[in-house]
Amino acid sequence: MVSDNQQIRWWNEMTMHPGLVETSNPWADLPHEPPYVLASDRPYLDVYNATLKADDDDHRIAFDLPPGPYQNTWANLCGAG
Repeated sequence: MVSDNQQIRWWNEMTMHPGLVETSNPWADLPHEPPYVLASDRPYLDVYNATLKADDDDHRIAFDLPPGPYQNTWANLCGAG
């Protein structure tokens, strides 16, 4: 089985242009079960969560849910939301 990072490397090799830097997709390194967070990100997210009040679950980052990409509406981007 080919990993996501191997596919990305293949794609980069096939489309590489001089001067571009190869990058990897961090989403491909996320665990497949909770906690859904990269080990390198965890200390920073723990510090952020620690700054919140105990009952501020609206802003707390939950590690037991798979992350999703940020999605915004055009109205929010234009300041109307």
